[in-house]
Amino acid sequence: MAAEEIEEALAAVVEAVPGLSGIWVLDRDGIPILGTGQELPAEAAERSIPLEASFALAADQVSKLQLGTCRSITALYQSVVLVLVSAGPMVISLLGDADADPETLVAVAPRVQVALPHPDSTRIIVN
Repeated sequence: MAAEEIEEALAAVVEAVPGLSGIWVLDRDGIPILGTGQELPAEAAERSIPLEASFALAADQVSKLQLGTCRSITALYQSVVLVLVSAGPMVISLLGDADADPETLVAVAPRVQVALPHPDSTRIIVN
């Protein structure tokens, strides 16, 4: 599956969900692989990079407490809502407007995961 096809599918999700302004797929180190829509404003980006990079590691550690699986984390800023969702070897970053409902953004994650190829079966082709 080509990266352009995935980005088109992600753009369709952004358009369909009120308050959602961007979707980014990152690797476990917080490096963006692909995405669509608005990027984080500078004020939030400075704080979110460590958050995105450490999310996968923190989720793994929290799971060891046997309190259940940590699937997402939400950060509320003055101008945006950032939801990070664990998606296997990747992290899905959902960016919403300041008044976006975080629960709605978390509920979008399965729709985004369907658009992504399974990491064991397909490679994303980036041109």
